[in-house]
Amino acid sequence: MRLCENKIDFFKIFFIFYFFSLLFTNPVSAQKRDVLERVLSEKSIVSLKKEVENIDKDSLSLRTLYQKMIVEKALEEKNYEELLLSYLKLIALERIKGNYEEGESYAELAISFFNRSDNDSLKMKIWRTKGAVLFEQAKYEKALLSFVNAKEIAQKINDDYYSLIVDMNIGLVKLQINESGLEEGLNMFLKILSVLDEIGESNFSAENKDFYIKTLVAISKVYLELKNYDAAMHYHKLGLEKSIEFKNTKVEILLLGGIGRIYGEKGEYEKAIETLDKAIKRLDESEKYKEVFSFIYLLKGTNFFKMKMYEKAIDNLLQSEENINATGIDNLDLQERYPLLARSYQALGDYEKSYEYFSKYEDLDKVNDQKRLNLINHVSEKYDLEGLKKELKTLESEKIKKEYNYKWIIGVLTLLLLTTLMIVMIFRKNQRIYKQQFEALLTKSNKKEVAFKTDLVSDEKAKEILDKLIKFEEQKNYLNQNCTLNEVAKKLKTNTSYLSMVINKYKGKSFSVYLSELRINNAVDRLTNDKKFRSYSIKSIAEETGFNRAESFSKAFKNNTGIYPSYFIKNIDKQNVRSL
Repeated sequence: MRLCENKIDFFKIFFIFYFFSLLFTNPVSAQKRDVLERVLSEKSIVSLKKEVENIDKDSLSLRTLYQKMIVEKALEEKNYEELLLSYLKLIALERIKGNYEEGESYAELAISFFNRSDNDSLKMKIWRTKGAVLFEQAKYEKALLSFVNAKEIAQKINDDYYSLIVDMNIGLVKLQINESGLEEGLNMFLKILSVLDEIGESNFSAENKDFYIKTLVAISKVYLELKNYDAAMHYHKLGLEKSIEFKNTKVEILLLGGIGRIYGEKGEYEKAIETLDKAIKRLDESEKYKEVFSFIYLLKGTNFFKMKMYEKAIDNLLQSEENINATGIDNLDLQERYPLLARSYQALGDYEKSYEYFSKYEDLDKVNDQKRLNLINHVSEKYDLEGLKKELKTLESEKIKKEYNYKWIIGVLTLLLLTTLMIVMIFRKNQRIYKQQFEALLTKSNKKEVAFKTDLVSDEKAKEILDKLIKFEEQKNYLNQNCTLNEVAKKLKTNTSYLSMVINKYKGKSFSVYLSELRINNAVDRLTNDKKFRSYSIKSIAEETGFNRAESFSKAFKNNTGIYPSYFIKNIDKQNVRSL
């Protein structure tokens, strides 16, 4: 068997991807991740499994984190069944994210533990899911071996239904690796359909219904490859009818897109666009499946391009790209937008934009991925990208280069001017603000703060704490670097929760804010009245006022006063010089 490299048609690639998506489908910061990992590490496997079930299906990173934690727990407890189950879910998650090599690695790890488990059902599913990620990487022979292993286990445990599913996978692989694959695949898919028909729709489970539609799509895909558009349309419309009947909205929308594509292949562009508009309407109504918008708008753009309506083609292709950026899902087939945009802009005489999108497409060639290379080879031939490349290179040395250089110079000069003006304006504004803050701070420093009247407090216990806090402030115990909520609570002979509550309720701030304000007010008072204290380094001033680090002191000073301590000291000295 061999890979069909240059002979793979784009539509073939699309339908394979599209079908596999149906068959298998359904950011956390580093700091938050570390905290979450510590929390999760204390939970049991049962708790983790319950929690992960309640996580939104679109939160792929969080779901992955949970599954990795379950893997660690399962390894510690030597619970190999849970280990294999979590590896299976990790493979599926990485596949959804497009991390196929990562998914393959998880599959290899799972297989290495097969000799420690008797769960053939899990082993079967892992072999099949491994085949899926290998298929996505165009490793068709290896994928076929994985599917065959899954098939053997399905037969061993008499799981006839799963055996049918694997037959579907094997048929899809055969379409890729040999010339007779189309006929073989069609026969296999028709056989599967026959078995499902024998079961009868009235006896279908939800899983049966889903698989029935996928079988219809697979048959339609083969007929499309054989250029039998009528048969392809028949099975696509039958699938659409069943998806509506079975209330599978996502598949319904994808099938509308597929029908639009078939109309486009037949040259019936207006019907294609009308059908694709129906798909967009259903997407708007469902308010789900936003990633499908990218595919539908790409198809609309393709049809407008074929109709030589280049402005409309560009509008729809850019809409597709905007949605790709919003969802973060950019599959290989969606990348056909690049040559389409390059050719559309070229037709309108916008060579700079044409060059931009042509360059994006050329960058794909740098990725050593067989499936990607197959697509590039076909699309390059389809849109005569070699011819476009020559035209753009000629223009690049003439019009584009001159215009680009001119715009670049003007842009740089404009940016420099705007940056300079902005810096000056910001500097002057900051100077005014700092001056106002400085004067307000001096005024505040010269006023004696009215002591809190504890006799107005009815709660005797709270009044006692507040009286003790007054002594705490008078004795300046807050200047101790080891002064914490816990330490203060001990000295006041109360607990941290109650002390925190009293400060929040009667002083209107948290303990940390309260402590910081006391220290900064002390610093302001000493800096205003003590010339020697002003001569200290910021680090020494920080330590004198209870802070461990100069950075913490400067930040707290700025937060409390609106200016930095260095600015305050400098202006106090200036004011004293002027008053001499």
